[in-house]
Amino acid sequence: MSRRQQALLAIFLGLASVGFLAPRFEIIGIRLALTDLACILIICVLASGPTKYSQYLSGFRRAELLYVCVYIILGLGYSIAFSDLGSLVISIRVFLFCLAGASVAFLSNVAIKQTLKTVTVILLVFYMSDAVHALSSLLSGKTSLFEFMWNYDAGRLTAPNEGSEGTSSVPIGYLFSFIFLFAISQYDKDRTAKWFLVSLIAIAMCVLTASRTSILSVMAVISIFGFYSNKKSKFIRQTGIMLMSCGAIYWLADILLSKSIIDESLDGSSLQRLGYYQTAIENLFSGPASFIFGNGISDSLLLNRTGTSFYESLLFNSMAQGGIILFVPSLMMLTSPFYSAYRIKQRIPPNQRRNLLSVGMIVLIGNMVGGANYFSLYAYLYFCLLYTALSDNRHYNSSVGIKIR
Repeated sequence: MSRRQQALLAIFLGLASVGFLAPRFEIIGIRLALTDLACILIICVLASGPTKYSQYLSGFRRAELLYVCVYIILGLGYSIAFSDLGSLVISIRVFLFCLAGASVAFLSNVAIKQTLKTVTVILLVFYMSDAVHALSSLLSGKTSLFEFMWNYDAGRLTAPNEGSEGTSSVPIGYLFSFIFLFAISQYDKDRTAKWFLVSLIAIAMCVLTASRTSILSVMAVISIFGFYSNKKSKFIRQTGIMLMSCGAIYWLADILLSKSIIDESLDGSSLQRLGYYQTAIENLFSGPASFIFGNGISDSLLLNRTGTSFYESLLFNSMAQGGIILFVPSLMMLTSPFYSAYRIKQRIPPNQRRNLLSVGMIVLIGNMVGGANYFSLYAYLYFCLLYTALSDNRHYNSSVGIKIR
């Protein structure tokens, strides 16, 4: 790949990673974001070069590729069987995102890390004003802690152009979990104050999204880094005390906020999620067709056929959308980083094994119980850049299907 193509790829990947900050637009009734356009431009750059299509696809991780293939087939099938354009559009978007994510493998390590740093700075600068607003709302008493943690319209950190519903607070928290991992991995290498500051800002952003899954992800990453620290005894002891203190405070607040004083029942959010999980399992076993093929890819078709459009988990969403044939690849996709770390643990340095486990933990927590964030408009391209940047060992990349050129 020529330097010009690599430069264009880096620019478009950066644009795709921050494209959700720009207002969305509509084409023939389909609402699109700048990220979608950037993904198409990335594919055009690769298609214009000498790179073969088969080589292009080899950049996928196997589990992800299997998931995407099944997803596209199901989306096409549902769009034909039920005249549902939404299923086809969603399938195409996931496919485009995956192709754009695979293109990261064609960049040099320097280009990947520089793009990642640039995107991180843009995101942090942009969200600083929103973070100050959310924090001032809490400190001034305009928003109570209870409202902030449990109400979407109480000033939680969200993506722009989303209105007051705060529907993007969870995927934004997922994004900042990755930013925290990037910052702490860089701080572990050069111990400069700027990366320590970025890691603190990222933690604050996770808290201000009020996303419990992102807070748990940060705690998990700190634990993993503590385990692999060279100064284990002191670091682990301090980390353990900090995590136990944070965990005790967090879960105490969670219990106090999520219990009703009257009947001590679970809060609405927890009950709703449990209800979604139960509904997904019931729908799976409602008949042979639902068990094998699910009930629909698009939100509208899923809502019409099951009464629910979103199940607050990638695993349960896959179960409802595509039955067992989509659930199995989704489970493989979420657990593949752990499998890779186990399979190649003797061939990679401890810090890269640590990075792989940390990425895997964020992906697992953020998609198993925190929503369907894997192909999120907000975080997927950043995840692809980070995944490759933190694993630039040649043996590692070849074993997980990533080719660095």
